Amino acid sequence: MPETLLIEPFPLAAMTLPLAAYFGLQAMLRFSGQTLVTTGSREFLTLSFAVSGFVLLGPAELFFPAGAQAAYGPVVWIAIAVLYLLVVCMIAISSKPYLAIYGQSDLASLPHVAAAAHALDENATVDSDRLQIDLPTLRIRIKVESLNSHFYTRVESFESVPPGAFWGQLLAQLRKQDFGASHPQVTSHPRIQERSAWWLAATALLLLFVVGAVAAGQPEQMLSGFREWFYRAP
Repeated sequence: MPETLLIEPFPLAAMTLPLAAYFGLQAMLRFSGQTLVTTGSREFLTLSFAVSGFVLLGPAELFFPAGAQAAYGPVVWIAIAVLYLLVVCMIAISSKPYLAIYGQSDLASLPHVAAAAHALDENATVDSDRLQIDLPTLRIRIKVESLNSHFYTRVESFESVPPGAFWGQLLAQLRKQDFGASHPQVTSHPRIQERSAWWLAATALLLLFVVGAVAAGQPEQMLSGFREWFYRAP
């Protein structure tokens, strides 16, 4: 097996496990049939966790501070992890805010987003054809788009609305909505949603099986690889 393996056991595990966890989470959301409403920043943080293994074994390895590691030892990894978290948070905060709705199509989400918007602005009007909502009192227009997905929907604004009170209030109102009432609309494509859930689950299980098989077949190489990576042992 060592002769046929194109990558060392520990880097394989480090890159694969966070990705498998992300695919498993997505599969669970689809299997559950529940609706999850979150912010774009939290969604970005989740994606950053999914690719964290690639970052640690890619850019972090390329720009690894060997001098600091020689002076402070493995503690330098804490600084690298904190730096990565700060960069991710900076990107998430500076990006255009939006809300993500998992488990709903754009058409099924529109009535709930409209109800949430009406709770913030009694004069809110809905354009069902364009999937847009105008909040004249707040001088904000928002749009609902599914990005060609029957399971995922985004709520974005046309104006440059900074993250803060509006998005927090809209998120709170959306979480009060009974999305279960719109499930018949969402399940107009149940086979697509169920098939995507099985594909994601199968991908996650396959990744876990590969890592488990490699770890079981080469436990010493896995452990030595971790020690060499973490402690930088010669």
